[in-house]
Amino acid sequence: MKIHFDLQNKTQFKIAKNELLSITKNAVGQFLGKNGREIFISVFIVEQDEIKELNRKHRGKDQTTTVLSFPQDEPLKNKTDNKKIVLGDLFLCPEFIRDKNEHELDYYFTHGIYHLLGFSHHEMASIPATKHLVEEPTSLINSFRCAFRGVFEAIMTERNIKIHYLVAAIAVILGFILHISKLEWLFVFFSIALVVIMEMINIAVEKILNLVHPHYNCEVRYIKDVFAAVVLISAFTSVVIAGIIFLPKILRLF
Repeated sequence: MKIHFDLQNKTQFKIAKNELLSITKNAVGQFLGKNGREIFISVFIVEQDEIKELNRKHRGKDQTTTVLSFPQDEPLKNKTDNKKIVLGDLFLCPEFIRDKNEHELDYYFTHGIYHLLGFSHHEMASIPATKHLVEEPTSLINSFRCAFRGVFEAIMTERNIKIHYLVAAIAVILGFILHISKLEWLFVFFSIALVVIMEMINIAVEKILNLVHPHYNCEVRYIKDVFAAVVLISAFTSVVIAGIIFLPKILRLF
C-alpha cells in the first residue's frame, strides 16, 4: 500500500508528519487492506477562524471544532476493490484541541480518518477498534495530566503565580529553619493553598471575561475588581498568619 500524504500546516504548531502518516496506514490498512493500493489524502492544519468558517459553511454550525473530514462521494470503506482511492480532505485545529483539553491531536486525527473512510459516530461506537474514538474521556490519568498542565502553564505565564510560589518557598524554608510545630505547618500550608487557589480562580475568571467581552465593559471591570479583592484578602490573611507564626521566633533570635 502506498499513501500519498499531502500535509499543509497553516499554523505555528509543530506537527509530526510521520506520526500522522503511521496512523493513516494503520486505519486504512485495517479496513481496506494493505496490498496493491494507492491512497491519497490531504491534511490541513488550520487556525480556529478557518475551521469555524468551514464548520459554518458545510455543517451549518457557527462554532469552532477540533476536526473536519470531507470524504469522497460514497463511503470509501465500501470501495475494497479499487486500486486508487482518494480519501478526501481532513482539517485539524491544534489550537482548539489544546484548549479543549480532552485528548491529544492524534486522537482527533484518527477520528477524522475514520470519517473519511465513511464511518459515522454510531458505526464507530459498534466497532471495538474504533469505539474509544466516540467515548467521553474518563481516564483518571488524563484528568491528572490536565490538572498538572494547568499548574505548569499558570507558573510559566502568570507573574503573580510566580510571586506566590516564591513567597511559599520562603515560608517553607523558614519553617524548617525555625522548627515550627505540626499545627503551625498546617496553618502555613493552608495559607499557601488559599492564596494560590484564589489567584488561579482569579486568572481563570479574567481569561473567561476577556473572551466573552474583549472590549471595555463596566460590569466586567467590576467582576475583575471583586475577584482581585478576593486574592488581596486571602493574601493579607496569609501574611497575618505568617506574622503570628514566624515573627516571635525570629525576634527570639536577636
